Amino acid sequence: MSTNIALNKTCAQSTQWGGYVAEYGVDGNMSTQQAMAASPNDWFKVDLGYNCTIDSIDLHKVVSDRPTASDYAFTANVVDVVTADNDDAATKTHIFSPYLRTRYLRVITTTETQFIDTYEYQIYGMNIEDTVTSIVS
Repeated sequence: MSTNIALNKTCAQSTQWGGYVAEYGVDGNMSTQQAMAASPNDWFKVDLGYNCTIDSIDLHKVVSDRPTASDYAFTANVVDVVTADNDDAATKTHIFSPYLRTRYLRVITTTETQFIDTYEYQIYGMNIEDTVTSIVS
């Protein structure tokens, strides 16, 4: 069964806007938000701790009256795995079939905007080591 494997994991971002730190993007709290003062190639990165299989990502963006990033890309193992242009949805689910295998996942802005605000990055999948252990047991 898939769970949110990004919850409370180590993360970082290239820039910060206001007091909206990277950790708020994976804290499980939809009342906090992570924000970058966006310019092209600003990034947010999550270290999942282990190699994992990822089947989907739910991106919960802040929708407000100020310009926010609608063009972004997810990268894993230095390869773009999703590119979204003009994505203004508050919640966007990206599904990977076959599964994506990686330890690090990065979101990159691909155009200049004023801000990129995100309530939560929910990354669903399984730790590969846990999967192997359960099969062997």
